[in-house]
Amino acid sequence: MRERRFGVRPHQMVVLVAGLVVALYAVWVIRHVGSSPPAGAAVPAPRATPTATARATAAPKAPPSLRTFRTAVADARTILVIGDSTGDGPGEWVDLWAQDLGGSREVTLHNWEVGAQDFSASPLVYGFGQALDLWNLSSPDIGADPAQQLGSVPTTPGAVILNVGHDRDPSSLRRTIRTTTAAIADRWG
Repeated sequence: MRERRFGVRPHQMVVLVAGLVVALYAVWVIRHVGSSPPAGAAVPAPRATPTATARATAAPKAPPSLRTFRTAVADARTILVIGDSTGDGPGEWVDLWAQDLGGSREVTLHNWEVGAQDFSASPLVYGFGQALDLWNLSSPDIGADPAQQLGSVPTTPGAVILNVGHDRDPSSLRRTIRTTTAAIADRWG
C-alpha cells in the first residue's frame, strides 16, 4: 500500500487545486468588474505615447460594464443558464454558483437530464430567503442548437447566461449563438 502524505488523496488534491484556481479567477473577475466605470460614464482616453512609426492608433475600447447584468441577476426570480459540459453536473460552475447564491437566497437548481430530455423532477435547493429558480440547461450533448430545449423552461427568466463554445469550432459556435439568441428573443422578447 502506498503511503499518503498529509492525509490527502490524489483526487482530493486535484479538487483542492481546481478550487483554488476557481477562487483566484473569481477574485480577479470581481476586482476587474468592480473597477468598471458606471454605465454611461465617460471613459478617459489613454494618453498617447510616441511611437517609432508616428501613426495614430485607435484607443482600446473599455469592456462593457456588467452593472446592468449584475442588477438583473440580483433582482431576478428566475435565471436560465444555457451551457455545455462545463456546467452540467454537481460540483461544476453552475452548481457551485447556486450554492454560493444560497448564502443569501433560497436557490432551487433545476438541472437538465440528458436521458429524459427534460429538467430533473428532483431539483436541488440551497439556502433560504428570497426565492430564485435557476434553470440549468447545460449538457455535454446539447448539440448545435440548444434553442430546441427552451420550451422546457416553464417561466420567463429575468436573466439568461449563455456559456458555450469550450469544445466547438468557431463556425459551429457562431451558429449556436445566433440560433439560441434568436430563439430566446422569439420566446421571451
